[in-house]
Amino acid sequence: MTPVGITLSPGRPGAGLPQGEERPAPGRIGPNALIQTARALEARYGADEARRILRLCGMDNLMKEDPQGMRDEGEFLSLVTFLTELLPSGELRAVLHDSGRRTGAYVLRHRIPGPVKLLVRPLPRGLRLRLLLEAIRRHAWTFAGSGSYQFRMGDRPLVSLRHGAPAQRVPSTEPLHAYYRGAFEELLRAMVAPTTELEETDAFGVCRRDGVDFHIRFPIDERKTR
Repeated sequence: MTPVGITLSPGRPGAGLPQGEERPAPGRIGPNALIQTARALEARYGADEARRILRLCGMDNLMKEDPQGMRDEGEFLSLVTFLTELLPSGELRAVLHDSGRRTGAYVLRHRIPGPVKLLVRPLPRGLRLRLLLEAIRRHAWTFAGSGSYQFRMGDRPLVSLRHGAPAQRVPSTEPLHAYYRGAFEELLRAMVAPTTELEETDAFGVCRRDGVDFHIRFPIDERKTR
């Protein structure tokens, strides 16, 4: 049986490219990091307070219309930097984690075709995991910007992100890690196993400033064929 590949389909700018177009230059990401962070702020604090916070960041335009197309990664990193000054660290991590979850949910709704979800569902868990991580790898430039992404299978599967130089200059990389954790967990729980958790580690020897490693854990050992 030929394995079923997961293809993240093009559509709204930022998650795929029409056939024949080249990848954008390094340092550009999809717009969802900005869009979903604004929505996470609104969900947590209400529209008026979210607008006030974003106005202080010089980005209240995010409450008026969604940015389109690929964006300079510096826009998102600037937003995270401003929010670091405005919000307690625990609050900011919660906001960015929710933003990541919303980004993952958007990808599930709009980038993974329904027939692919149905075809992948009956496959063994390990194969579902490999297919999803490989699909993410092929499109990693849409969220990693000038950074890089890799994964490792085995008894303790792992995903790793190395930040590009701009991301290493934010006051703290913890909010970025919360964002990635939320996005990856949302995708993994929907496509691989609903109990999936990510555990931060240093398996690839990445220090927190340079990037983040996540072990993929399945706390309830469901049947691997389900």
